[in-house]
Amino acid sequence: GKAFPEARILSELTSLLAVARSELENFLTDACHRLVPARDTAEIGDQSEQMRAHISNPHWVRANQEQAQDLLGTMMTAIPPMTQYARALHGNAERLGMPATALDPLHIVMEQLNEALETLQQTPR
Repeated sequence: GKAFPEARILSELTSLLAVARSELENFLTDACHRLVPARDTAEIGDQSEQMRAHISNPHWVRANQEQAQDLLGTMMTAIPPMTQYARALHGNAERLGMPATALDPLHIVMEQLNEALETLQQTPR
């Protein structure tokens, strides 16, 4: 995040989307009794040493900044429909009379996606 602002924004978005995913998985398993496939939890490893070695290379920084900008563009396209879907899912669950304990995870998903949208508005143009 110190090298370029896009990295900070991507880090924030990653955190928000991880919470949303976890809450959606909770909804699916607890309220819908659906098994969610296990995630690959293999550690990627600490890449901070590699990053420190390259951070002084302006070509490396620029290439990573361009990649981050592309990813942010993809997220700008993907997150609005995800947010719309989460709202519809929450509304349908309410109409079905699901208990509050089932609706809470969906409410958190909507909050996280809304916050992700706000975070995307901070994206440098």
